[in-house]
Amino acid sequence: MGSSRLFLAIPLKEEATTDIKEFIDSNKGITNIRWTKTENLHLTGYFLGNVDDGLIDEIDDQLLKVASITKEFDLQFQKFMVIPKPQYPKMIWARFRDSESYVQLSNNIQKYVSEIVELKEQVRKPVPHITIGRFKKNTRYNFTSFKNENNLADMHVDQMELWESKLHSEGPIYSSLKKYKLDAV
Repeated sequence: MGSSRLFLAIPLKEEATTDIKEFIDSNKGITNIRWTKTENLHLTGYFLGNVDDGLIDEIDDQLLKVASITKEFDLQFQKFMVIPKPQYPKMIWARFRDSESYVQLSNNIQKYVSEIVELKEQVRKPVPHITIGRFKKNTRYNFTSFKNENNLADMHVDQMELWESKLHSEGPIYSSLKKYKLDAV
């Protein structure tokens, strides 16, 4: 049996996708970057890694439990940012403010799914973000600001999805395998 590269994604609402497309269009002058394709935009939930395909149903059962104990929540947009440092950029993120609800969701995913598969323990507090683009290796800049940088709506999180990632030379291709509705408030 094979394996799949899996992660939990929080799908974007149409308004957020539109805002990010406008941000990308306004910043097309940035060079040495591969912008995230619109259909791949998501808020990162939790990376599971390569998982034996025979375990997906068991993981699904655990994620149903996580969804049933997780209340819907809101994330407030903070800023667009270059990480890790503006002088040595690797990615551009849409960063959201720290959220206990987001951290709890991430911790519950780790707790329940690690009963089925071994997950890398998170060393840092989970940071709610959307990866907007990835810089090519050895890129050096000194960013001071972006164009159209204060234009992303806050997000209401009411579901998560199990996504598969297939890596290709022209970038990853993501597909949604399962959807999980969070408990309504």
